[in-house]
Amino acid sequence: MNFSLIEPVYDLQAVKISQFLAQEFSIPYQLALILSQRGFVTAEHVEEFLFPRFTSLPKPSQLKGINDAVRVILTCCFQKLPIVIHGDYDVDGISATVLLYQFLKSIGVRPLYHIPNRLTEKYGLSIESIEHIIQKLNGRRGLIISVDCGISANDAIAYAYKQGFKVVITDHHEPPSELPVAEAIINPKQPGCSFPFKELSGVGVAFFLVAALRRELINRNYWDNNGTYPNLKQYLDLVALGTVADVMPLLGANRILVRGGLEVLCNKDRTGILALCEQCGLHRRDAVSSEDISFRLAPRINAAGRMGEADLAVELLLTDSLSVAREYAMQLDELNITRKNLEHDVLGEIMEECEKRVAQGAHALTIYHEDCHPGILGIVASRIAERFQRPAIVVTKDLNNGSDIPSLKGSGRSIEGLNLYDKLMNCSEHLEQFGGHPMAIGLRLRADELADFQQDLDKNCETEKLVTSRSLHVDYCSKQKRVLSEEFVHKLQLLQPFGEGNPEPLFMLHKQQLHNMKNSKGHLKFQLRSHSQKPISGIGFFLAERLDEIQDNPVDIVFKLKRSFFRGICRNEIQVVDIVNTGA
Repeated sequence: MNFSLIEPVYDLQAVKISQFLAQEFSIPYQLALILSQRGFVTAEHVEEFLFPRFTSLPKPSQLKGINDAVRVILTCCFQKLPIVIHGDYDVDGISATVLLYQFLKSIGVRPLYHIPNRLTEKYGLSIESIEHIIQKLNGRRGLIISVDCGISANDAIAYAYKQGFKVVITDHHEPPSELPVAEAIINPKQPGCSFPFKELSGVGVAFFLVAALRRELINRNYWDNNGTYPNLKQYLDLVALGTVADVMPLLGANRILVRGGLEVLCNKDRTGILALCEQCGLHRRDAVSSEDISFRLAPRINAAGRMGEADLAVELLLTDSLSVAREYAMQLDELNITRKNLEHDVLGEIMEECEKRVAQGAHALTIYHEDCHPGILGIVASRIAERFQRPAIVVTKDLNNGSDIPSLKGSGRSIEGLNLYDKLMNCSEHLEQFGGHPMAIGLRLRADELADFQQDLDKNCETEKLVTSRSLHVDYCSKQKRVLSEEFVHKLQLLQPFGEGNPEPLFMLHKQQLHNMKNSKGHLKFQLRSHSQKPISGIGFFLAERLDEIQDNPVDIVFKLKRSFFRGICRNEIQVVDIVNTGA
């Protein structure tokens, strides 16, 4: 993949605004310039962004359907009817399940939970799920609360009502044109919902439901005014896990929740989180970042669902026993290794097929692979979309379709600027079931519809402007090295958490001489003298092949500023993204 660099352009107004912001908030001018380039040009907006407050969160009462949901849930609680939480098998769904389960348990309810087995059951809330719940309840009937799913489960919810259940739906996926008939639906994206922030994760929606339940119980003097109300902050680690893992934008309400959640994660008060941090080397850290969630914690939790053992991750996050949690964490690590091996087994063949399709002019890549494990479809689709900068869908045999007609199941990932969910809406006549977000979808279709679906989706994506190179938007560019100072790196952390909607800033320094360069297992390691002449270490992943080319030559480097940890010691580090040889 080639990179095209887009350097910032500073006009006089941007400079004046940045000077004002730097003085107003006692931050380096360079950091103020980055903020202004990203659209934060007033003191009010900058303060909200740098110092998010829980008091700025929208009110739960603004969520359409939440009052009905609270009424139904508490009525069932006090009538001691069975309550079953139906979740999803990814990190978001697992986190939401644990959050709601723990809150209900804290008020004396003994809920059950059900998460579909990815390998043997259909996706989401299904008729099959209802049958499993009926078996768990041994003939009793009560309330089903969906988390991170249900908004498209019209048939399943109608079936649940016929079986004598009440249903409350909490979800954040795109709602269909016809919503299910339920006791209550909570989804900020549903028509008529006045909640101002539409990009909550599934666990984010669950958090606001719990906040509304807590408020109503306080109003009813449930805790006898003795001041022992449950502190909702204890659940924010779960909100951070699900929100970051589901790649939701880390702005607005999500930024507030995840910022607080990272503080809770750092404390490692949840026994399962402590054990998981031990397993992936984070237990000695004073800080846990959104990047740690994305690349260390979430893959291990996700591995449980991918391999058909989502309950293992739920129990890890629920247990208070450290010995049990360590056993679960070790099992999750082993499942993650298995997942990596399965991915390695098919990725080469799939990428080769993609190369052929791209050479033939494909605008969308829909790939069928008979041996692709159902649990890794989404990961492989993500790899394809990243490499070829095209929307990608990977499908394989659906072994649980319950029909004589062969069926396929698949997962898709999109690229920036292309709403894959909308594209599927235009091809829906070929699909049995689909749902998701603009950037990530799941689907099911008959095998005899695959060729027509491939052609139709490609045609629908034909009008999109696809790029064959990834643009690197540089946030700050200079010949000076002030951004390498300890003060700047310290203040840079105010922009955390980084992720979707708030990317980690990219810096560019011109005509730099790299010192002590060496090849370390294919990675380029080097040192660069900072503004104070103190050397700072740097690494360029998979860039060692450039060593001979740049040896003894000044280069322009595009990089991120990291805080790395080694044996519990924190240090600043340059992580190079691209190198431009400027010659002698």
